[in-house]
Amino acid sequence: MASRVFDELPEEIVYLLKQEQYVTVSTINQKNSTPDIHAVSWVYASSSRMLRFAVDARASVMKNLRASPGMAMTVIGGGTTYSIAGRGKILTTEVNGISFPLAIIEVEVVEVKDVMFYGSRMISGPVFEKTYDLEAADELDNKVLEAMKKTQ
Repeated sequence: MASRVFDELPEEIVYLLKQEQYVTVSTINQKNSTPDIHAVSWVYASSSRMLRFAVDARASVMKNLRASPGMAMTVIGGGTTYSIAGRGKILTTEVNGISFPLAIIEVEVVEVKDVMFYGSRMISGPVFEKTYDLEAADELDNKVLEAMKKTQ
């Protein structure tokens, strides 16, 4: 079965990406031309054609995006797995009120593919738990989400 292909995020993924969600971000390592994969939970869909994610500004994804803006994000939800291809643009590498260098990247969605293998569906999304101070984690998550929404 051929993948379903869209030119924007399906509505269920926009909804899913308005809350904390485990995704992977893939960029190309310019040094050896291999994929560089990052697990991210700070992600926010501002529309069906634009999303944002946040990472430590020292992460290799930053160097990779500076060299080449092409990237992909994998999202599991809505009973399937989506691959979102886009162009990443670094909006900022410093956010007030965050104690470490935080980068916010905006992604222009170019193509969305349903890449789930034939004859199957996901019955649950990835589940993770924070393993440090939950109150501090919640406070940081809220600050990062607000920054992703407001950064120009």
